[in-house]
Amino acid sequence: MKRRRVKITGIGPITPAGIGREIFSRGIAEPVTRVTGLRIPDATTGTWPGACIRDFDPRKYLCEFAEEPWPRSTQLAVAAAILAVEDAGLTLDEIRRLQPVVSCGAAWTDFSNSPRAIDLLTKPGPMAGLLNSLFGAAATGIGQWVGENARLVPLGGALCSGLDAIAQGGELIARGDAEVALCGGGEAPLYFHPLHELTAAGLAPGAIDCPEQICRPFDLWRTTGVIAEGACIVVLEPDQSSRRGYAYVDGYAHSTDRTEQAGEAWAEAMLLALANGKTRPLGIPMCPAYCTSFQ
Repeated sequence: MKRRRVKITGIGPITPAGIGREIFSRGIAEPVTRVTGLRIPDATTGTWPGACIRDFDPRKYLCEFAEEPWPRSTQLAVAAAILAVEDAGLTLDEIRRLQPVVSCGAAWTDFSNSPRAIDLLTKPGPMAGLLNSLFGAAATGIGQWVGENARLVPLGGALCSGLDAIAQGGELIARGDAEVALCGGGEAPLYFHPLHELTAAGLAPGAIDCPEQICRPFDLWRTTGVIAEGACIVVLEPDQSSRRGYAYVDGYAHSTDRTEQAGEAWAEAMLLALANGKTRPLGIPMCPAYCTSFQ
């Protein structure tokens, strides 16, 4: 079967900069920071810089699932899927008939749920806490909203897990194994763990006096990243779909830092992604190992 081109027909962002495609699009263009000082449970000193979603009410989106014991990361992901489906102009019944693939990535388990899960494990009773602590909890939550026709592909990896999930869903559609996919990721890591571990690893700044000034990714004197919560799910369909597309998923690739050379893994991933999308980079010297990918 000829490979099909894959397009994004729906976008459902839930972020500190805004909820929903239109509000988010305006929010990221505003000259304000969403990074503030947060009082983290179990942290003993100061405020930690982070970006949280202050106006998210799960009852507004989850309706019949409002009473489910879902952790925050799963709530964000399910709400993002609902927004993405609405943005694509699809109804839940239409999605169910298409038997969608649900591919959702996560780098962390939900730390807000871990103490409850441990408590449940030490007593007879339901195992919901354990299931909600798994990497696949977000995909499972979206699958529960869709219904029994959903095909779940949960992914647990590093910070690019959401992109990996989009690549996975896009590949299934390109091969003709699915007609629609709900793909993306969601995280809610604003707790003492893993913030403490990220700080120890040099990936988060820890408690500081001026948290609003710490996020400056393009500044020569930047120090480290800032942790935030959020989710985004996209609807993927083949190009033959009658719905308009925002963009195409034409190629993807993975790479790993093997040396200390800055940007080496990025460059390799870009070249391999272009090759995967059957696109030749213009004016970029290519390593012979990659050239065969274009033949």
